[in-house]
Amino acid sequence: MTWEPILSGLEGRRARLLEIGSYEGLSACFMLWRLPDASVTCVDTFAGSLDHHATRLDVRDLEARFDANIAPVDSNRVRKCVGD
Repeated sequence: MTWEPILSGLEGRRARLLEIGSYEGLSACFMLWRLPDASVTCVDTFAGSLDHHATRLDVRDLEARFDANIAPVDSNRVRKCVGD
């Protein structure tokens, strides 16, 4: 599935998006870049998933990576909710 048909329908609107499971925030960054009038609420535990832990992926600084990725785009349009 491509996001373009969905996102093009939101162009120029003050869309409010919800992302559940934000990981490093790159998809939120894309949506904010693509929809300059939108805002996004990101919900994540920032603890990593069972798959991440099973493969021993380092997720200790996951929330910091999210914050660093969001900052240059527009952190004023992001509401971060930590938890499940």
